[in-house]
Amino acid sequence: INKVNMAVENEKFIISSYGNNSLIDITDKIRGFVQNCKAKNAVVNLFMKNEYSSVIILDYTKSLSEDFLNYIKNLIPIDWNKDEISNYDNVFAYARASILGKSITFPIKEGKPDLAEGQRIIVVDFNVAPTDIEIIASLIT
Repeated sequence: INKVNMAVENEKFIISSYGNNSLIDITDKIRGFVQNCKAKNAVVNLFMKNEYSSVIILDYTKSLSEDFLNYIKNLIPIDWNKDEISNYDNVFAYARASILGKSITFPIKEGKPDLAEGQRIIVVDFNVAPTDIEIIASLIT
């Protein structure tokens, strides 16, 4: 077994969202995090500490963003599995966020996120109300 020494740098980001299917571009925040870490070649993992939000990589154009959100809304409509007993009216938001996932991992090459042209790192917030969203960024070298 070969042991490899790895270094991990973590940072917590708090972003504000107005909810209701918000798409929030955090690409520049993550680029800044990577630049501050001064790593040339590494891997970044982003983890959402929020039950109603997801993080994805998306070709971020207006028409594709709208199509994407419409697809998710049709897949899990707002009245999906509403809990009549507790009157919990946000279960659809939890389900939408769960199917998209709570984390992404992507490579860093030459000190920059190695994304395709047009790809952006996007937080999707399905909450019914404005909220602060905590994101944990980990850079692993």
